[in-house]
Amino acid sequence: MDNTALDRSLRRWKVAGVVVFLLLALALPLSQAVGTADRSSQAVSQRADLITLGEDVYSTNCAKCHGDQGQGVDSPALNSRQFQEAATEDQIYHLATVGIPGAVMPAWSNAFGGPLTDEQIRAVAAFITTWSEGAPDVPDWRTKFLGTPPPMSGMPSMSGVSGSPSPSPSSA
Repeated sequence: MDNTALDRSLRRWKVAGVVVFLLLALALPLSQAVGTADRSSQAVSQRADLITLGEDVYSTNCAKCHGDQGQGVDSPALNSRQFQEAATEDQIYHLATVGIPGAVMPAWSNAFGGPLTDEQIRAVAAFITTWSEGAPDVPDWRTKFLGTPPPMSGMPSMSGVSGSPSPSPSSA
């Protein structure tokens, strides 16, 4: 093979390599755009499924105390503007996971002796946040249904105490 034929063959391979490189360089952003749209629709679908699961778990485990619409029965109203503005989805998840010590709210997570998985609790938290839009104004959402809370065990009675504490003799 002479040098001219060899040069032509090399040039063709170089051109073919550049064309393949350009096709790959153009295909990458295109695949990213298609993949992003697909991932976005999958995320929306997964969120909807999570909320549906949360609604089922809520109605089975939470509605007895918090009401079927979160209005509160003998526990705080979760469907209130005040609660919805104060608590994030992660905070709701953590409260349900470990419960509230000294209150009637038990730990719901398997890890803390409760009957629910982390996914079920995450689903309930997602469902509860769906009430945020249009949640009614319930300023006493924490106490409206609770009556007088029982005294905390181990705490001295504070009856008859008013104002701020007086300084101890050693600090005067």
